[in-house]
Amino acid sequence: MADLVAAAVPDQADRLDFETLDHPLDGLAFPAPDAFQAHLRERIARDVARREDPEFSADLGAFLALLSNYGQLPRLMAGGRLTARSVAEQLDGWWHGFFSFLASGPPGFRLRQLLALSRAGVVRFLGAGIRTGTDEATGTFTAAGSTVPGHTLHATALIEAYPPHPSLDRTEGPLLRDLHRAGTLTEEVIADPTHTHRSGLPAVSAADGHVLEPPLGGTHPRRIALAPPPTAGPSPRSPARVRTPPPSAGTTLWRVHCCAP
Repeated sequence: MADLVAAAVPDQADRLDFETLDHPLDGLAFPAPDAFQAHLRERIARDVARREDPEFSADLGAFLALLSNYGQLPRLMAGGRLTARSVAEQLDGWWHGFFSFLASGPPGFRLRQLLALSRAGVVRFLGAGIRTGTDEATGTFTAAGSTVPGHTLHATALIEAYPPHPSLDRTEGPLLRDLHRAGTLTEEVIADPTHTHRSGLPAVSAADGHVLEPPLGGTHPRRIALAPPPTAGPSPRSPARVRTPPPSAGTTLWRVHCCAP
């Protein structure tokens, strides 16, 4: 198989290598921070040039194929084909981040701005396997990684930039908060004999996006969850098609967005 791949796709950069895409710095180590900065700047510059070159339109085809797979996830979840642990660790954990990395991210001009900031020394990349801590002697935060062994960065401020996990209990959205407190909006819970996963998202019907309302023992006839997807593709929680009633039907449409604290 390796010989077939090598003959069909001679250039390693043209191959769809999921492991390399998921962990591009695995196995790499640099003797000094400046050597790593130069490596990553070169990688970003190559990526920007490739994404803007129509010669590499196959990259778009690979993305569309993954997008198509993403669209099948609601059916798998609704049919009970995924275990609760798989949803928690693989779907909500690994897959969403991996797909977002491929499908989202800054546009080309933003990456060029990032390169300029890096060359000017304003931005410095830390690499993979980052560990943060504090240095009481100097009163600074510390950060170290596996990409540049033995190198520790000191800084006077540490900003946590990860997006918060969805939470109906802590959402600041007044619509979601009030519905949840009134008991008319419940959290999605996926459970099986070995694991229980609380997603923090509103529970909706996978068939049409209607909000599940416990007092009714089913879906609310006039409340439909609509939300912008968090990436360029559909959310695995979103129904494949949301039927929006025409204005003449006199149906009140609630815009229930995917919540975040």
